[in-house]
Amino acid sequence: MGVIVDTIKTSFSNLFTIRLGHAGYESSFSSVVSSSILNDLSTTPDEKTKKLFKDFTLGYVLDNNILICYIRNITTKAFLPLPDSTIIRFLVRTQARFINKTIIQSAGSNQVYQFTNLGRTGGGTDKYLTKTSGGVTDNDLQDADVIAASENCFAVIDIYTKDVGNDYRLFDVSGNLLGGNYKISFTPK
Repeated sequence: MGVIVDTIKTSFSNLFTIRLGHAGYESSFSSVVSSSILNDLSTTPDEKTKKLFKDFTLGYVLDNNILICYIRNITTKAFLPLPDSTIIRFLVRTQARFINKTIIQSAGSNQVYQFTNLGRTGGGTDKYLTKTSGGVTDNDLQDADVIAASENCFAVIDIYTKDVGNDYRLFDVSGNLLGGNYKISFTPK
């Protein structure tokens, strides 16, 4: 009796990464930076994004101070191309310790911070999801009604797959993955 062995190879690549910078949470150990920001800041996909992850074989992981969103791929393209209208949304919640350690306006229930790759001005290795490269400011606040987050939160991270500036795109014009590397910088008190 013969045995048939079949190998199935599934490949994933970074769709994008977001570094959550905050000097008040960072320590260096022989040139390695460690961050505890995720102890006071939680980041989860909203319900539409959870469904998108399931339907299009995407996922995410949080490590140190980095959110990594990955996608199943074939060579340099997504295994299942995302619709042009795709918005990947993460809800950001904070602990009181984060607010106490950060120069930031406590937005309350009427306003929400929005961090996005749409219409930003950074470039190269400095691709900020905030309106200014100096980090999070009150300019990033939006009316909660406009943002329409599915749950109460401190902020939303909205990553668009279409119609963003060249340095902020996730895919090139041929559908090849570009692997966006973004930053959100918070200023410590």
